[in-house]
Amino acid sequence: MVLELRELFGGAMSTELPSEMLDMSNFRQIPDNQEVFADTNDHSFIVEIVEMAENAGDQSIVEYHFKQLVQDNEAADYNILERETVSEADKPVIKSPNPSNSSITISTLTGVQTIAKFNEATKSQDAYNQVVIFMAVVRIPEHTADILLTANCPVSVGADSSSTALDIQGDRDLQGMHCLFQKAVNTFRIKDWSLFA
Repeated sequence: MVLELRELFGGAMSTELPSEMLDMSNFRQIPDNQEVFADTNDHSFIVEIVEMAENAGDQSIVEYHFKQLVQDNEAADYNILERETVSEADKPVIKSPNPSNSSITISTLTGVQTIAKFNEATKSQDAYNQVVIFMAVVRIPEHTADILLTANCPVSVGADSSSTALDIQGDRDLQGMHCLFQKAVNTFRIKDWSLFA
């Protein structure tokens, strides 16, 4: 797996991702607040800027956004496997333009969702796939923003899913995506804070 630096939001942010992950904005319309990368096996990595969720504290924010994703995906089921707050020692170098502000927090979560692609669930109950989701939330209170970094890894597919042709490698895929996610979070940088102005 060859990693390369990817510019995000016109160079305002960056992270390292595998070269085989393609920028999906070259193939379909992507919302302005998102950057989406994917490979041919339905592994994807998404960076999304959203308004800071005022009704969720720093400790529960990643779970809040994960459950929002459950709703957006119309998941039939979900499970949260692990939560973690990234320590100062392990935190990526994300320096606020305001030196006195050190309130940026990063928390991560690993979960699994049972979801169907597109409208396939309406056609068959066997269209649901099991997708492991790695999520990190970078919370920036001074700009009232949450930045979501999300990696998706299908681990099993339904018999009637359009994903049946995928080369699902189970634990091997999961291990690779976990490493990819950690690398992407650790190399994530905000380079132009005027994006939040």
